[in-house]
Amino acid sequence: VSTQSTGRSKKKMPSYTLEEVAKHKTKDDLWLIIDGKVYDVTKFAEDHPGGADVLLENAGREATQEFNGVGHSDDAKALLKEYEIGNVAEPGSASSSSLSYIWVVPVFIGVIGLVAYFGSGVSKSCLLYTSDAADDLL
Repeated sequence: VSTQSTGRSKKKMPSYTLEEVAKHKTKDDLWLIIDGKVYDVTKFAEDHPGGADVLLENAGREATQEFNGVGHSDDAKALLKEYEIGNVAEPGSASSSSLSYIWVVPVFIGVIGLVAYFGSGVSKSCLLYTSDAADDLL
């Protein structure tokens, strides 16, 4: 899950992958995707005018076509905003769960490089010469 700012508020909304949303498809944990936004409609399911079964049929997946196909009123669309919990992550973008360890490889390679460089017996005068020359072009 990653976060991004929405245009209508300064609050950051999390982004969910399709796989994350797909885990929420039961009567007690019911999420939908409509127009790129993720909604947790669990508490609304029993009050839905079309019945909870309609929501369950579309739970855990993209439901924009079904939502728009029914012809929901402006009031229904406004009510939907109350249940918004985030956005759908762009395909190919990494959610925070996949980013949590992505930094490890470059850091590991850097540490190995430093150990190899400093462990190679380079003299102190060589290091001073190298560091002095590093800012000659500034």
